[in-house]
Amino acid sequence: MWKNAGSTIQWHSGSVRGTFSPSQPAMGLRLDRSEGLLFGLTLDGQHIPAGDEHYVRGTDLYVDCPSDDRLVRIQSYYRDLVGPVPGIELVISVQTTELDISTNLQVATRLPGHLRQERGGNESCIDRENNVFQWCDADARVSGILFVHPSDFVTAQSDGQTLVCDLFPEPMEHGVIRRGRLRCYVAPEDAMVERLYQEFLDAPLPLTT
Repeated sequence: MWKNAGSTIQWHSGSVRGTFSPSQPAMGLRLDRSEGLLFGLTLDGQHIPAGDEHYVRGTDLYVDCPSDDRLVRIQSYYRDLVGPVPGIELVISVQTTELDISTNLQVATRLPGHLRQERGGNESCIDRENNVFQWCDADARVSGILFVHPSDFVTAQSDGQTLVCDLFPEPMEHGVIRRGRLRCYVAPEDAMVERLYQEFLDAPLPLTT
C-alpha cells in the first residue's frame, strides 16, 4: 500500500515498510529498519532528473522523470504486489527524442544479507541465464529475491550486497518506447521462489504504461 506523506511516499506490505522520494529516484525505495533499497535508478552511472510529476493510483506509484541534456525521458510505475509475500514490481518506460542513442539504464537493489553467488564466488560480475538473484541471511535462508525480465537484461555487477543491473541491450531511437520489468520480493519462503518467478514470466506487460 502506498501513502502520500508530504515530500515522500510511504509503502508498507505486511511487516515491511519503506520510503520513496520522487525528487531522488536514484535513492530508490529505502526499507525501514535496514540498509535495504529497491530500484535505485541511474542513467549511464549518473543520477536521473527528479520526478516532476508523481501520483498514487490504486496499487501503483507513478513517477515521471523528464529528459535533461541526455534527452532521455524515464517513466516508472512501482506496483505493490498485493499477496502473501511483500513485493514490488518496477515497470519502466524509456524514450528519447534523438534519432539514435546508446545508453544504459541501471537499477540498483540492496537487500538484507548477502547476495548468493552462483559462479565460483565471483562477486564482481553476475550474469545468470534466468536473471534471478537471491539474498540470504546468516542461516542461508532467502531474505530477498530480484527477478529481471530476460528480454530487458544486459548484465549486472555486485559487491556482494548491492546489485546493479544494466537494462535495454538495444540502442534507442526517436519514436520507440522501451519498456522493462523487474520484481523484488522481501523474505519469501525458499519453496515459493520458483513459483513466483514463473508468475513473473507469465504476466503480460501492463497496458497502463
